[in-house]
Amino acid sequence: MNRTQLTTRAQVLMRDFGGSTFRPEDIYEFINEAIERCQQVIPELEGMVLLDEATDVPILLPLKWQHLLAVYAAARCQFLDERHYQATQLMNEFEFKLEELKGRIEAGEETITDAEGNVVTNDNAVDFVETITYWGRNNYTFEVEDTQQTLEDEDI
Repeated sequence: MNRTQLTTRAQVLMRDFGGSTFRPEDIYEFINEAIERCQQVIPELEGMVLLDEATDVPILLPLKWQHLLAVYAAARCQFLDERHYQATQLMNEFEFKLEELKGRIEAGEETITDAEGNVVTNDNAVDFVETITYWGRNNYTFEVEDTQQTLEDEDI
C-alpha cells in the first residue's frame, strides 16, 4: 500500500469519507509516526524509511501488515478529535497486532525482506547472566535466624 492508499484507509476507519475532518498532512505525519513505532518494537524494521511521497511504500513491512500504519494514524486523529473510546480501540488493535507480528518474526513464521528480496535479520544479541560470580567463587551466603548458611551452585 502506498501513502495515498494508507491515507484513504485511515479516513475510512475514522468515517471521514469526504476528508473534511482531518487534514491529509496530519494523517501523513501519523503514518510516519507509526513507522517509527514499528522500528522501536521490531528491530528488523529499523531500516524502514518514512513515506514522504504519495507513491512511497513501506517496503520492509509485509503487505498483509501494512494496514497497521493506517490504524495507528486513525487512532492518533481520533485522539485529536477527543473521540477517546474509538482512539483507544484503534490503538489497542495496533499495539496488539504489532506484538503479534513481532512474535511471528521471532518464531520464524514471518520474514522481513528488503527491496532486493534479501531477508533482514536481527543481529543484536540478547545479553543475559549465566552465572553469578563474586570475588571468584560461585556460592551464595545468607542469614537465617542469626545463622549463616552457604549454598554452593549444586544446591541451587
